Amino acid sequence: MRDLVGPLTLLSLLAVLGCGDSSGRREVSGTVTFAGEPLKEGRLSLRPLGQGPSAGCEIVDGQFHIPSHHGPKPGEHKVSIQAYQETGRMIASASDPRNKVAEVANKLPSKYAFNSPLRMDVVSEGDNYFEFDLEN
Repeated sequence: MRDLVGPLTLLSLLAVLGCGDSSGRREVSGTVTFAGEPLKEGRLSLRPLGQGPSAGCEIVDGQFHIPSHHGPKPGEHKVSIQAYQETGRMIASASDPRNKVAEVANKLPSKYAFNSPLRMDVVSEGDNYFEFDLEN
């Protein structure tokens, strides 16, 4: 009987904890528009207001999607959105000032990138689809 204590304890522990994905991360998706039009390309970043991992993804043709294995955990998250475009100017490269590179600037108002008012409340059960309508 003593020889069964270890294996039975392990089986009991597995039954309680389960064998599935225990990361708690969730899939999120949605749309981003700017001045009424789908944002052609950009970057969406999520930072939890509490504990947990950050997450982010590219925005393409106004759509974003973060699969669960890279997604946020449930709770409220601060959302930052940036969309860079070339300004038409050439500037010195940061890594080698002798080389010139195209200058880029965020085409969205800075309020969406820094100290953003945007929030995402990720739920553990149900749909995590969000729409962000950005104004100039």
